Amino acid sequence: MQGHDKVWICRRVDIARHWAQVHPFQAGNAAAEARAACREPAPA
Repeated sequence: MQGHDKVWICRRVDIARHWAQVHPFQAGNAAAEARAACREPAPA
């Protein structure tokens, strides 16, 4: 891995902190998106 550029070697907590910083929680949106992802497509 040291032979590659832009490689991030990190711990799980580092990934979680990065995710929380880059994609902050927005109340309401996460629940709606989760419900939409679980729905079956409407019949044609």
